[in-house]
Amino acid sequence: MIAFFTNNWMIKLGALLIAIALWSYTNGQVRVERLIIVQFTNDAIQRVPDSYRISSIQPDAFTVRVSVPVNQAGALRTTITPRLQLESDATQRGYQRFSITNGMLGLNDDIRIERINPDTVRDVRVELALITEEYLPVEIPQLQGVPKGINATLALEPTRVRVRSTREQFEAMLARNQKVTYQPITFSDVDPALHKTRTEKIKLVAQDTHLEVIDTVTATITFSPGNTAQREVAVPVRLLAPRDFYTRFSIELSQPQVVLTLRGPGPLLQALQPETELTAYVNLRTTMESGIPVDMSVGLLGPVWMSYDPVTIRVTATLVSARAVSEGQTPAAGLP
Repeated sequence: MIAFFTNNWMIKLGALLIAIALWSYTNGQVRVERLIIVQFTNDAIQRVPDSYRISSIQPDAFTVRVSVPVNQAGALRTTITPRLQLESDATQRGYQRFSITNGMLGLNDDIRIERINPDTVRDVRVELALITEEYLPVEIPQLQGVPKGINATLALEPTRVRVRSTREQFEAMLARNQKVTYQPITFSDVDPALHKTRTEKIKLVAQDTHLEVIDTVTATITFSPGNTAQREVAVPVRLLAPRDFYTRFSIELSQPQVVLTLRGPGPLLQALQPETELTAYVNLRTTMESGIPVDMSVGLLGPVWMSYDPVTIRVTATLVSARAVSEGQTPAAGLP
């Protein structure tokens, strides 16, 4: 067996080397076709000046059918994103064209481009636009996750922001009265039984990725209990008047107390103590004619979470002499 390899070993070695060379040559000559998807992104365009932005890439995707040696077919990528370098004078023209070649696609010389689809594509056109700054109004974002029965108010600061983009985009936005939009604000921890005011401050996240928003917008959200229940209470009416009012007038009210319909969170309304927490009053600081009844609104001092339905009473102010006042004919006491 050993003699088989050692006899005429030089001839046999030469034959082996020739066989390997023929296999390598024929393997390189056998070719197959493959389909490559070519796509472009703004990030793939290199050497873009800081004051410019890629406004369009046409086309931004197409397919190429190539002929490739069978020994390279396994390593061929089916999707490629070529990197294109802009020339220094591209900004003066506002665009640059790139011919579709092996070098542009990053393919070696052994690969042949057979067909491009669509067949109208001959090159790739990259357009640039000068970046400028404008102030645009802010769109109020949506509030999500606020429980039913809870009031939520939102305030923005600032309401106009400085934005960097292309002049064409600004003109299009202004024509549509478009504002800078932000992602919705979502809450998951607001208590449905909230009984006192709660305030949150949140920095907003811009929604349009084509705009570079320079200014930071802060939203202040105030949660308060909603007016989900009502309660009727009887409250005495007090008088609010200047100090010298009672030296000139005696006051007559059509009713000494009023029944008010209060609105607010149910648990808070039930726990409310009208005798100590509510003060109903009429404001006598307006000019009144002696002896002529006037219908006046009743004001109410109470907790900030509460509201009430409007009520009026009739008030009559009668001019009195200083002597009558000195003898003790003083009307009802005013508010402290």
